Amino acid sequence: MKKKIWAALLCALMMIAACACAEVTLNEETKGDSVTRRYWTDESGTVVNGPMGWAVVTYTSKGATVTETYYNAEGAVTTTADGYAMRQVKYGIKSQPEEIIYLDENGEKTECIGGYARVYIYYITAGKTRSVQYFSADEPLVNVPALGYAVKQNEYRGTTLTGTSYLDKDGNLVDTTLGYAKMIQSVNKQNQIKSVRFEHADGSAANGPDGWASLTRELDKNKREKSVKFYDLNGNITDRGLGWAYETKTWSGKTTYTLKRFDTQDNQVSMPGGAAAVKVEMNRDEQVIRETNLDASGNATADGDGIIARAYTYDADGRMTQVTYTDAEKNAVAAADGTAGWKEIVDEDGFVTSRVYLDTAGQPVNRTDGVSEIRYRYDENHAVSAVEYYDVNGVLVKTE
Repeated sequence: MKKKIWAALLCALMMIAACACAEVTLNEETKGDSVTRRYWTDESGTVVNGPMGWAVVTYTSKGATVTETYYNAEGAVTTTADGYAMRQVKYGIKSQPEEIIYLDENGEKTECIGGYARVYIYYITAGKTRSVQYFSADEPLVNVPALGYAVKQNEYRGTTLTGTSYLDKDGNLVDTTLGYAKMIQSVNKQNQIKSVRFEHADGSAANGPDGWASLTRELDKNKREKSVKFYDLNGNITDRGLGWAYETKTWSGKTTYTLKRFDTQDNQVSMPGGAAAVKVEMNRDEQVIRETNLDASGNATADGDGIIARAYTYDADGRMTQVTYTDAEKNAVAAADGTAGWKEIVDEDGFVTSRVYLDTAGQPVNRTDGVSEIRYRYDENHAVSAVEYYDVNGVLVKTE
């Protein structure tokens, strides 16, 4: 299952999201832990074409390669809305996809909707991506229109990313649809990131995807983050249109700090929700387990949602699965929306299948808008195809 999701996520950069389609349902058949077949049915249970132009997809394995084959409602191999009829994914060590090939109805290489026929992924020994390369049906590297490059190349120091370069089919740096050709991260001897900057293909400063050209991280004597500041193309500090230009962390222990934000004139600004600062507590794994809103005097205070503190729970894989709203004494309390938090259900691949809102006793409860649970429906590429809202009695409220 995870293998197929990895491949789908790589191609999803080019995919057109499936439309929400309430009249059809995606079903699946499994053998052991593997999915062998998925198919769409209508309300009467008849196999029909789904929103991506196919009715059935089968998964067959041969050695380290998994082949997906798509069929129409009549049982014939068909070209999907993504531009291919078959997809082959070859896996290497640690079940990581190394090669993805797109095929037409005759089993010949064809370009998918993204404009490429083959993807090759290289890794470093730690399992991190070294490079992603895109090829045409005739094998040469191809510039992907939606991305603006043919190769994404990562550099590391140990396992810490130190830079990402984007190259065209001739191996030259190229400005991409992201607006830059290179991202560079400097690190200290402990491989902690000290600064980040973006560059155009000609080496000049570029803005990154979030409206800043560079950032700096100041560390204290214990190598803990003390501040993060953002700068524009001219090297001037910038608020990126968000109202704050830098944030500071004042540590009161190995795992506790107070977070504050400031504008370009060094004036302190409010945190989201209106609090003056936030006290952050972490566990030994450096996971945030509690955030408490503070007023200007450092006392616990409610934010605009009526929440004083949020406590976070994680599963064995490190995924945050529950948020609980509490008072200063860590008692569960209801916020302005009538809930005391929520929990999420995830599938084996880490995708959220539902979010359930909870009362102070940890039981399902309606929000003030009458919604108690949100369920997410996915297509075969794990793009959200529908979002369903239910009340506490399991009655469907609305679908998006």
